[in-house]
Amino acid sequence: MRVLNITMSNFLCYYGENNRIVFTDGLNLILGANGYGKSKLYDAFQWVFNDYITNEALAPAVRYTSELGKALINERALAEAEKDAKISCEVCIEVSRGAGNTFQLIRRLYVVKSNENEFKAATTSQFIVRKKDVLEFKPLSEADAKLERDRLIPAEVMPYLWFQGERGVSNIIDTSRRESLKQIVNRMSDTQKWDDFIDITKQAYSIADKEFNQALNSDSTQRLKAKEYQEQQTAAQQNLEAVETELTEVEKNLDMAAQKHENIAGQLAAAQKINDLKKDRDVLGASLRIATTRYENLKLGFAKRLFTDSWLLTGTDDLVDQFEQKYNDYETIVRDRKVAAQVAYNEAEREQTRLPEGVPDRNTVQLMLHDEHCQVCDRPAPKGSEPFLAIEKLLEKPKPIKPLETTPNIAKELRELYRAGMNMQGKYSKAPEQIRATYLEQFSLEGEMRDLEDQIKSVEEAISTEVINSGLEEKDAAGMLKSIRSANDDTHTFSAQAEKLRTAREKYTTQLNDIKNGLTKLSVDVKMDPKLAQKRKMLDDLRELAIRMKSTQYKKLIHQLEETANQHFKEMNEPTGAFYGTIKFVPDGDGYMPQIHDDAGRRVDNLNTSQTSSSKLAIIMAIVTANQTRGLADQYPLIADAPISDFDAVKARAFLAQTARAFGQSIVIVKDFLDADPTQTGQYQADTVRLAQIKQDVEAAGKTLNIYQLTIPAGQTAQNRKNLSVQITPLAI
Repeated sequence: MRVLNITMSNFLCYYGENNRIVFTDGLNLILGANGYGKSKLYDAFQWVFNDYITNEALAPAVRYTSELGKALINERALAEAEKDAKISCEVCIEVSRGAGNTFQLIRRLYVVKSNENEFKAATTSQFIVRKKDVLEFKPLSEADAKLERDRLIPAEVMPYLWFQGERGVSNIIDTSRRESLKQIVNRMSDTQKWDDFIDITKQAYSIADKEFNQALNSDSTQRLKAKEYQEQQTAAQQNLEAVETELTEVEKNLDMAAQKHENIAGQLAAAQKINDLKKDRDVLGASLRIATTRYENLKLGFAKRLFTDSWLLTGTDDLVDQFEQKYNDYETIVRDRKVAAQVAYNEAEREQTRLPEGVPDRNTVQLMLHDEHCQVCDRPAPKGSEPFLAIEKLLEKPKPIKPLETTPNIAKELRELYRAGMNMQGKYSKAPEQIRATYLEQFSLEGEMRDLEDQIKSVEEAISTEVINSGLEEKDAAGMLKSIRSANDDTHTFSAQAEKLRTAREKYTTQLNDIKNGLTKLSVDVKMDPKLAQKRKMLDDLRELAIRMKSTQYKKLIHQLEETANQHFKEMNEPTGAFYGTIKFVPDGDGYMPQIHDDAGRRVDNLNTSQTSSSKLAIIMAIVTANQTRGLADQYPLIADAPISDFDAVKARAFLAQTARAFGQSIVIVKDFLDADPTQTGQYQADTVRLAQIKQDVEAAGKTLNIYQLTIPAGQTAQNRKNLSVQITPLAI
């Protein structure tokens, strides 16, 4: 089977009818950030083939259409629909199976909107299969539709080819259970025929043994001895069956204890990871609070600095210059007035104090006027001349001298204003640069807060993903450690019990063989058809041979599986340069346990999550690729959602390259190979450098690389699902 394309219409987060992805042979890589529709794309495949999607809260549990109803339909489509409108969601997967066999598998669900928030959904979905007939697709009958679906990918194959996340991988291959590999080998090979053959030989031997014992009992000479052997045989057989029943139960308990230990250990690792993520979120939250406080203080300080830093006066430089000119003019006027007043005062004072009052006396002055001669300076003073008028002026009564005019002087106040203006001019001359720097700081803080919010959102999504994937019930690490100790104690207890029971089983098996030999020897002295003993022995040998052949074939398949798993394991891990070890399928009772061994053949415990995940993925890939006769890897596509979430960049690249080499077609949905878009908040862009490396690896394997990116338009968020429409964009690398 090859998946040719998928079209989703109003299915979950895929709004509208144009949500289409075209697939090719080789590696199809679907990129999407958390919350961008990756898991919903995987759900689309599950829904069409199985009528269910993953239960995110209890993964890998599922939820069927009958339980989900309208929850399967895009919320935006529901919100935009008119009253009484019929809304449908549909997924169509077009596939091919060999030449000339092309099918469309369609699943559809209808909902009727009765009121604003009331909907009536169909109780079941419609499943339609159409087969292409020359130019058009024609629908098949319901029975033929189910038959073709099962032929396209058998139910026993699908779990090893379609899986989701770490929990999905663990659900396929449980390394804590010895029965896990046994079940896989039985399912993926023809070993079941050996079980059928063993059952047939056991039944045939039981009949022959019964006939043999009846013949012994018919001889009176050996009847008592035969009866004694037969009673011992019955007792030993009953003891053996009881021991095997108890051993089966103990081994189940041992498997459960081992599984409990692994689950808790995985949860403990997940709890630690969640705890680390929460610490990261707290640090980012503290940084965001600091940035937010700085931002709010900056905005508040901006208003204050309009006054404290005189930003309000920006552009008023000419007013200070004008004030300076007016101030200079005022000082000039005041100085000129002072000079003029002082001159007038000095003149008046000089005139008043030329001669003391009453000197010369009045008679002498009049005589000088009469004689027209100044007796003070002994010079002529003709009438009408300047000396005469000066002598005559002595007879006038002196006028009082006016004091200097004292007009209000505001020079001090003006000087203070001028100085203040000069100080403010020094401040607001820097204001444009300060305002610019403040705005730049504000923009920087806004960007920092957006980045921190995005980082917090990413961490919270990672926490949510880890909680879902781990299925944590115990959040207290101390409680988990106590549970691990309890699981360890149970493992040791059940291991000791199983070993004791295996010893008892061996003991009773030996007893039965001794009794059989005793009965065989006894038959020599009994008159019976020798063919009965020969028949009994032949069927017993045949039964033993069938058991040994099954064991030999089983070991051969286990070895083949181990060898192929290590090829995949090496290809995935060797490029990292880190230690990864070797996968060993170690016998444990009647089953095998996968372990990681170092170069010295010692078991490696305390593996990190990446090592555990890559070993499980290697085993899963081996399950599909080891059986070359069935050609599963080429017949059916691999569809994996988030299989490399625990891998670093190098191991992720190696895994994808190995996937391309191993499978004819693979569809891998990941959040890797994306970087935050620096130009748009909440948007991502493809890491073209790393994708170019993947393309090089894939093409080196003789395959093609087909890439799509899932995006959300700017302005939409994954949280507001009533406005959500995931977009599908092909990428060319």
